[in-house]
Amino acid sequence: MGHLVNFGPSSGPVEPFAPSLLAAGSFSVTRPILFHYISDPERLLHCANLMFDALSRKVIRVESIADYSLADAARAHEDLEARRMTGSPVLRP
Repeated sequence: MGHLVNFGPSSGPVEPFAPSLLAAGSFSVTRPILFHYISDPERLLHCANLMFDALSRKVIRVESIADYSLADAARAHEDLEARRMTGSPVLRP
């Protein structure tokens, strides 16, 4: 039993496959698009507030944040493209 979540271009290309292969282990695949789930500004704000509250209470933990000076923005882009980090880099002035 497993669930593969494909996050579009950041997950890389997916080769065609027979969906019947998923039945071997009750597997599933999804490719969610944020705006299919949160289509209006009020819902987006509500969900964002829930997430930031969970972060502040450490219900959700961020393992590591890549921190770059603004002068190193090009290196941050290179590291993202090369998949040397997870999450979003923080650029500081």
